[in-house]
Amino acid sequence: MALKNKIVTFLLLFSSLTSLRAKLPILLTKIDVSKILYLSSDGKNTYYQNSDGTLFHASNYKVESILKKEEGSKFQAYISHHKQKALFSVDQSFLKSYSPIKEKALYISDFGKNNPSFIANGLSPRLQLNDQWLSFFDARNNQLVLQNIANRELKHIIPLAIHFNPYFIPVALMLDLNTILYLDQDKEGYQYLKVFHLEKKESKNLYKTKSISRFLNLCLLNKTAFLGDFSLDPLSEGTAILSIDTTKSPLDFESNIYSSKQNDRGALLCSHSQNKLYWIQKNKDKQTSILQYDPKTQKTKSIDDLEAVTNIFEMDQKVLSLKNGKYHVIEGDHDMTKQDLLLK
Repeated sequence: MALKNKIVTFLLLFSSLTSLRAKLPILLTKIDVSKILYLSSDGKNTYYQNSDGTLFHASNYKVESILKKEEGSKFQAYISHHKQKALFSVDQSFLKSYSPIKEKALYISDFGKNNPSFIANGLSPRLQLNDQWLSFFDARNNQLVLQNIANRELKHIIPLAIHFNPYFIPVALMLDLNTILYLDQDKEGYQYLKVFHLEKKESKNLYKTKSISRFLNLCLLNKTAFLGDFSLDPLSEGTAILSIDTTKSPLDFESNIYSSKQNDRGALLCSHSQNKLYWIQKNKDKQTSILQYDPKTQKTKSIDDLEAVTNIFEMDQKVLSLKNGKYHVIEGDHDMTKQDLLLK
């Protein structure tokens, strides 16, 4: 009987520890979390939208409408850790039609100010070089566009090899005013990491996937670029993440920081607030978890188990994952009810 009680106690304890390990805190806010596009960690600036197609900015005990579109429009905010500019995309037919390559209207504003202006229509927008530039994918013309924010006449075009593919959206990283790292795909479906030199108008292949079932992720953390090589095909198993020291010329791979025989799910994120990498890992039991890599210690660790992780993203000082309409906080403060969201 005593042995039976000990076994029951152990199983209960193990179950409790497993549950604690698996649970991540939920982001708590004073504003309906489903409306929030961006929330600064100090609570001083909040961007959110209503279902009527209005984008709002809340600060200094004021709530102002900064963009008004059709009812049902879907906004997204892209704000870097520099917090100099706020970049928004809007899909005005979000409830009427869906396509992964449907272009969206892009607007730029000073961070914390209510002065948005239209930039262009495009996909995969990203602020670059201390928020002085932005990049986006022009799907109609099959090219990447690099746009100077202060001078709208100053822009560069990078032609792409990719043919029509709704499941591949290219990404660009401006390392400086001349050197661009970007992802591309050929007509057969192989993906590439390329470098483009603006002065020479020349591109060079740095990396190519070994099969058309593999896909690449790219992100930049300080002066190091990280390339993730992932696969969803059981016939092309394995995951690799490589680093590139962007201060060296010519660019070349520095090391392989991670490898696995499992097909990790990707979604590679370079978190500037935490100075770490995150991506979605597939475990041996075919469940998913979020894996963290620390460049300083060169160690990885699994930090949660949500069973079905599909996304990871950064919002100011937080690393989050959205699941079932709730923001799960991977890193950072989860209780924003302690902050005055309208306080300047």
